[in-house]
Amino acid sequence: MESAALDLLAGAGRSERPPGFDLSGRYAGEMSLPEVQRIHDHYRDIDTPGIFAAALARSGYHGRNFMYGDTAVPVIYRLLQRIGADSEDVFFDLGCGCGMPVLTASMLVKKAVGIDLIPGAIQFCRLSQAALGLDNVEFRTGDLLRTNLTEASIVFVAATAFDFLGALRERLLTVRPGTVVVSVTHSFEAPSLQLVESIPMEFSWTREGTDYPFRFHVHRRLP
Repeated sequence: MESAALDLLAGAGRSERPPGFDLSGRYAGEMSLPEVQRIHDHYRDIDTPGIFAAALARSGYHGRNFMYGDTAVPVIYRLLQRIGADSEDVFFDLGCGCGMPVLTASMLVKKAVGIDLIPGAIQFCRLSQAALGLDNVEFRTGDLLRTNLTEASIVFVAATAFDFLGALRERLLTVRPGTVVVSVTHSFEAPSLQLVESIPMEFSWTREGTDYPFRFHVHRRLP
């Protein structure tokens, strides 16, 4: 990626910090795939928390509802394979941040869409998409609580450190019957949103952190 583009968002935006846990060991199968390695390498030396923080400061929004963390490329790839994502699916990431899950999903699905309220984060996502040459990806600036989800067959929500989880649950209930909803940490189980399984996977939200067993809650919208 051009350094000028990164400068626009957060100074140099690069970091030489080593990972705090061994992706190549724990996710060896996924990391052996060239397409996974390519997206991982793109993000490896980019300070995504710094980029998001700078974009957030420019946006005028603030508060704990905008806590940021990355879900690593091989983690998302394994998760999507586990739930059976394929070339017929349309993947939505609500609160996509710097776009890592969206670009990862694009390897498996027909279309991958990321939505975030922070314009600078979406700008960075689009720069990453262009750098990687991915054409089945769309990034939109918008409020995840007002996003039309009827196009989605898979909805991913890692952005659940919110005061408005109830409102988010109501928005998720607007998906089409049969749609899979995956959330991290918090389950959104409801009478019409069946919890199918909870998948433990170990990763770190930050590059310096140690791995921790998080749970991905997989739901399916009932008729």
